[in-house]
Amino acid sequence: IVALGAIKAYGALELLSGIVEDESAGKAERMYAATALGKIGDGSSVAVLERASVSNDPNVRASAVEALGGFDSAKARAALVNALRDAHVLPRAAAARGIAALRVEDAVPALEFKVAYDPERSVREASIDALAAIGNKRAWDFLAGYAEDAKSPVQYRIKAFSVLIAKGGGAQREAMLKLFVANGAEKDRPFYLSLAKAFLLIDEQQAAPFVEKLYGDKDFSVRLSAIAWAERNRYKAHLAELKRLSESDAADAVKKRAE
Repeated sequence: IVALGAIKAYGALELLSGIVEDESAGKAERMYAATALGKIGDGSSVAVLERASVSNDPNVRASAVEALGGFDSAKARAALVNALRDAHVLPRAAAARGIAALRVEDAVPALEFKVAYDPERSVREASIDALAAIGNKRAWDFLAGYAEDAKSPVQYRIKAFSVLIAKGGGAQREAMLKLFVANGAEKDRPFYLSLAKAFLLIDEQQAAPFVEKLYGDKDFSVRLSAIAWAERNRYKAHLAELKRLSESDAADAVKKRAE
């Protein structure tokens, strides 16, 4: 079954469709068959996968939903949005990934609800990624507001913060830079450091203005982390800061690393 999908065996569509729709067939076979239909990519498979996305087994539903993410059609998009309401975590997470792949703008309200209230971390994080992939004004505004909302769970605020930096535009990054700086007070230090850890993992130029703020941090280990980012990314625009640290930093370890 896996091989049929890999070689895009159009002649096997009827066979694979039959396996997917056979509720008495083995779970693994049905899952692999759904995946194979997705890889073959024939539009006639959408109806089969749509029906499988509401079948009895959550694993089969998840595989069908995942496969639907490869079909850019109105029916596939509708099935993905519908799968966000599935009772099981696997189809919901698969739906969010499929929506991201197809950039289904109609899904934005449902994704906002998933980010705010879904009980499963994988679904909430996949929904944040999906909103960033869609990238319209409503999606960006929601993510920025969510990152800024102190009442939202910290782990998801940090996730939203990260995608706004990595995938957002100048306006989104400016808003997140303000958020980062605003949390620099001692009482907000744990959240500030969590945000710092998040953008230090982004090896893209977009993170540079955030990293630059860390060269003056009171904690030498934070300064070392900023230097490591510049070194890893060969970011020459920070050479002046690195030279300053190499000449005048209070910590010998920072001086040596900056050199």
